[in-house]
Amino acid sequence: MPRLATGRVDSHRYVWIDEKAQQEQRASDLFCHLRDEALWRGLWSTLTGRTGRLLALAEVEACCAVVDSRYDGTRTVLISHIRGSCSSRCCDFDADFRPLDSCDQGRWHRLAAARLRGAMLPPVELILVEGFYFVVDGHHRISVARALGEREIQATVTTWQVAGQLPWKKQSQRTH
Repeated sequence: MPRLATGRVDSHRYVWIDEKAQQEQRASDLFCHLRDEALWRGLWSTLTGRTGRLLALAEVEACCAVVDSRYDGTRTVLISHIRGSCSSRCCDFDADFRPLDSCDQGRWHRLAAARLRGAMLPPVELILVEGFYFVVDGHHRISVARALGEREIQATVTTWQVAGQLPWKKQSQRTH
């Protein structure tokens, strides 16, 4: 049974506030705040010409050949090193995993409320390519973890060795 707290409504009445409801409200408020930040970041990216989107693993596959793929097990990964996605989720989150309009808001809320209650979530699934991690499964979990100030996340990692010039290296050469 959830713990209850009291809160004063006026000088004579008290209301019981369910902690679970408070956590769900906090999750909802956090989602709205992050979505607003993502929209402002998108506007700023448009004005400055800098991309604010996740890298797409499909771009790596288009210009490089995967010469080796090995499963490296479960480990702790810095969230700041997760830079891309293997799926169409590139359009659901910005580069900092802030949710965009197309993100499944209900799923995000449920995961955030669970984490606020102290629940442990399963590891995310990542592919590592030349120091950059791409999300196979776990976009919402990463977004929630980052939003709650967590710096690391548990992940099962597969490492790819590729031959060819990576898209982000091509872009950096164009600017020089």
